[in-house]
Order: sequence, then C-alpha cells, then structure tokens
Amino acid sequence: LISTKFLHPEIREKGGAYGGGASASDGALTYYSYRDPKNLETFSVYQRAAEFGISDEYNQTDVNEAILRVFQGVDAPVTPGARGMRHFLTGISDEMFAQHRVALKSVKVEDIKRVCDKYLVD
Repeated sequence: LISTKFLHPEIREKGGAYGGGASASDGALTYYSYRDPKNLETFSVYQRAAEFGISDEYNQTDVNEAILRVFQGVDAPVTPGARGMRHFLTGISDEMFAQHRVALKSVKVEDIKRVCDKYLVD
C-alpha cells in the first residue's frame, strides 16, 4: 500500500528515479529506490511514508488492492519440498500458514493505521 500509493508517486513520478518502494521481510521494513537522481532528498520521502500510513489519504478499496498484490506472493505455487523446508526452518505449519492467509484477507484501514502508528511513527 505504501509503495504503490505513496512511495512510487513520490520517488518515481516526482523524483525521477527508475523505481522505489518498501519491502517487509524477516521482521524488518526496508525502503529502497533504484537509479535515484535525488537519493538524498528521497530520505525525507521515506520519513513521510509513516505520516501517509496514518493519514486519511487511502481507503478500504486501496487496502483491498494491496491485499491482492500481497497474495501474488503468498499464493505463488510452492513445491512440497519448499513447504516442508518452511516448516523445518521456521516452524510454520500448513495450518499456521492458512491462518495467516485468513488474517491477511481481513486487514482493514484501521489495522494499517494502528501498525503504522505503532512501528513507523516516532
């Protein structure tokens, strides 16, 4: 949501970078830009991303579209071996993964704002 509704327009369309966004993995949120002619100015865009997250500049339709983008990765084909490795390396069972899918599908605007306020706003 933050990547497509805020970071892309700010970094790519206004700033002239080839691309940019945010990625969450292993408990960390990472901001990035690619071939960014205004890389130092982009740091202020990253700081404003948290403000966007708690703002009223998006709605449930935007959140639903973001959920669909997340599901492109979540529902990507997984071999049985990879599923077994997920369980072995992380302890995430098929049942836990199914519960995660259900939770993702039920994300609301208020959830996004609460998480942004808790983890991104100083």
